[in-house]
Amino acid sequence: MSKHSWVLLIVLFVLPFVYSGCSSDSSADTDSTITEPPPPPPPPPTGGIDPVTDIDGNVYPTVKIGDQIWMAKDLEANRFRDGTDIPVLSGDDWSNATTPARNSNLYNGYAIVKGDLCPDGWHLPTTAEWITLVETVGGEEVAGGKLKATGTTVWTEPNAGATDEYGFKALPGGIIYIDGSFRNQGSIGYWWTAFEGDPDQELDGRVQGLGGVSMTYDSEEMQVIDDPEGEGVLIKLGQACRCVKD
Repeated sequence: MSKHSWVLLIVLFVLPFVYSGCSSDSSADTDSTITEPPPPPPPPPTGGIDPVTDIDGNVYPTVKIGDQIWMAKDLEANRFRDGTDIPVLSGDDWSNATTPARNSNLYNGYAIVKGDLCPDGWHLPTTAEWITLVETVGGEEVAGGKLKATGTTVWTEPNAGATDEYGFKALPGGIIYIDGSFRNQGSIGYWWTAFEGDPDQELDGRVQGLGGVSMTYDSEEMQVIDDPEGEGVLIKLGQACRCVKD
């Protein structure tokens, strides 16, 4: 208990005895009302800015975390910023694709290499920007818990450590594997980092400069593939996207 609280308790305990020892005249003229100290101020809000709208009219709430402003919802755009359509593919069509494609709100790596998925003034986060987010909320060991949406309606039990205390609302959209099949929906969330490689390299298999992050239902950790110079991620995987403000 703080020193201030102890002093207040002593005052509240002693004052009735002090007033009972006074004459009736003096007690009648004395205001014995004790004013409680004001409550401490609330913590500063972590809210973002106004919602942002993509080219297809989808509206995204935003949240400010540290010095960054993020969408508080995964990207759902059907087109690139320039109006180019992103076709919906599945099965063999997905696995045979060598150009941008999507299914639900998961995008293949070709869409990430092309870029310009986010609304004007926003962009896909680089590996470094994801790492900044992770460090801001306490490090890889706890970042998943602090950024995951709470509850087990969408996340598989136990949704370990989930508090969503920053309003990021990360959901387990799963992944589209290279054969076009959906995997890990409800148990793992995967997100792309911005492409940071050479667009003239062979865009097949693992592509240097493609990276990602993930969170799982059974851990409060968050994994970041933090080596843009490494072998990279499979370009035919389908993962979610979050945008961060320029």
